Amino acid sequence: MRVDQQRLFHVTHTRNLPSILSGGSILSDDLLSDDDAELSAVVEVPLSSDENRDARRRITVDDAPVSAYVPFFLSPDAAVWSSIRSREPNVRLNPDLVRTSPTDYVMLVATVASVRALDSELVIADGDAAAGLTRFASDPAQADRMLARFALDESGAQKLVAEALVRGEVPVSALSIIGVSSIKQRERVKQQLAEAGLRTKVAAHQPWFASS
Repeated sequence: MRVDQQRLFHVTHTRNLPSILSGGSILSDDLLSDDDAELSAVVEVPLSSDENRDARRRITVDDAPVSAYVPFFLSPDAAVWSSIRSREPNVRLNPDLVRTSPTDYVMLVATVASVRALDSELVIADGDAAAGLTRFASDPAQADRMLARFALDESGAQKLVAEALVRGEVPVSALSIIGVSSIKQRERVKQQLAEAGLRTKVAAHQPWFASS
């Protein structure tokens, strides 16, 4: 697989989706927290724990905190998402999420190529971006080498913990697909897209949302 075809997965709660669509972009935590910015996106159900958010504001990549980036997983079976699917507590997650169901979420899917087509800064992390020992690759050539190394890992374990970080925001137009858990959910999201004047493929793919 060419590294530019690597899929990137951003998980959010269905209650967060309308504001993402109305605003036209997935926003970084810094943009969402900027009281001076005229932004329509509102996070009704935060996924990250307060501790994880604070850590992402302290740890920097080049000249910016991790919180200035939109986080993506490299696998639909990423470790943190698996914790949500199995309703297991995880220090990185909002503790209230143990009361939610996997079907309460949507998967916003882009690719390395679609992000780079935006001329956005893309950083690859070989683990939790809020962890002190995580290594970052911000140079495109270094990022490609890290992604190629993940692809050669026969166990697939590295992709389960790695992250892709996109500086600032990711427009909905850059998404290749919005994954949902059911036909009913698919029709609801298609209606939300139409109301926002957006056109993005929506697919019901239950295995992504099955309880772990």
